[in-house]
Amino acid sequence: MFPKKGGNNITNSEKICSILCENKFLPEFVFNDLNFEINKSQKELADLAIEINNVLLIIQVKERNKILSKEEERKWLKGTVFNTAIKQVKDSFKLQADSKGIFFKNISGLSSDLSGHKIIPIVVFFNKNINSYSRHYYSEKTNIRINVFDEDDFRLMITSLLIPIDIINYLEYRTYIVPESHIPTIDNLMDVMITNSETNTCIISNKSEEGLINSFYAINRIDNRADENILKYRHFLDIFTARQLDDTDPRILLSKLLLLERDIISKFIERYYSTIELSKNRTINFYRLVLTSGIGFLFVSLNQKNIDIMNHFAYLFKYKNKLNTAIVIWINYEKDIDIDYSIIESDWTYDEVEEKHLIDTGEIVDYL
Repeated sequence: MFPKKGGNNITNSEKICSILCENKFLPEFVFNDLNFEINKSQKELADLAIEINNVLLIIQVKERNKILSKEEERKWLKGTVFNTAIKQVKDSFKLQADSKGIFFKNISGLSSDLSGHKIIPIVVFFNKNINSYSRHYYSEKTNIRINVFDEDDFRLMITSLLIPIDIINYLEYRTYIVPESHIPTIDNLMDVMITNSETNTCIISNKSEEGLINSFYAINRIDNRADENILKYRHFLDIFTARQLDDTDPRILLSKLLLLERDIISKFIERYYSTIELSKNRTINFYRLVLTSGIGFLFVSLNQKNIDIMNHFAYLFKYKNKLNTAIVIWINYEKDIDIDYSIIESDWTYDEVEEKHLIDTGEIVDYL
């Protein structure tokens, strides 16, 4: 057992889930102490939570260590998982609203108010004696869809889906793949026929977690191989996770990076490493990556570091491209590579002063 600040204990199964989530989503976004007090009563939002931007994954974990008869195990599954845990998840929706104004600390010690986020609920159970179970639950009364995993399937999902946005999209896909008439069971699912003009038609089984994951990638035409850019992307996240720039909250940058789609990750990594090579040659250069979501990245190789110039270019880049969030990554190479970044986040509005700056800056604006 591991100590939990709220006065309860974190179980071994909760610890396992927490570590899996930390490895995929980073410790800055994982919460495993979600106790709070309301009306002099202790409440717990969930066993675990993952916060990225306006999305909140809440996880209830149940474990069973005894070996009993099949009938007793079925009763445990129904009572502990599909009654108790499901009710706790439903309660989390109300508790989320009740927790408004309360700041929970994540594993890295950073605080967040978790109210107002879109909830994606999950139940994970640890019981090696159960091999067949309903993979999701749907409440028609509350219109809540809940993903249910055993330990092995949860681990497979977290480790197989290589980037965080794929996990979020998969969790939503997983609860809609079964017609509502079949809910809450998945056992009667027919195999799904996927037609792909490039690779011919194939049939993918949805009766296992691996089959569901494969069907998710096939339907979305995603290549799930761990290519070089994906591996470099994880390395880039590790570099910036280790950095604490003054009082800047690293989640401002990391939350944007965690939600990048696969094709954008490739472009991001290509521009990043190209900028490093140009910086080694002492070449000033600009690479843009502007997303339709109002977020833009600017990669700049410098021949000297000047904070005032860096901030000036960041504002110009944001204004010229009408961005709500501008992230400028500065790379300067002297004896070693020095990487810094600037983030400006605010709604774009017309500004006469910035318009004049664009004119006064001259030809360099064309590169922003």
